[in-house]
Amino acid sequence: MFVGGSTLDDIRANVDAIRVQAAEFGRDPDTISFLAGAHVVVAETEQAAREKAADYARYRTPGRLSHSLPALPT
Repeated sequence: MFVGGSTLDDIRANVDAIRVQAAEFGRDPDTISFLAGAHVVVAETEQAAREKAADYARYRTPGRLSHSLPALPT
């Protein structure tokens, strides 16, 4: 199962919540595999990468999944 979150603690909380729900529906929560995504920002320097990440964060909507897919035709 794909799972997201802004921090490791967010991801851990999401995984825990899914496992609880799975158990409530009669599924063994230990049989569920998880894959967390990561947003990696690179630049010439660490400072430039941090500035770029801060700029990207201005466009993020908490609780919403959004991706920029410029390689896909519109």
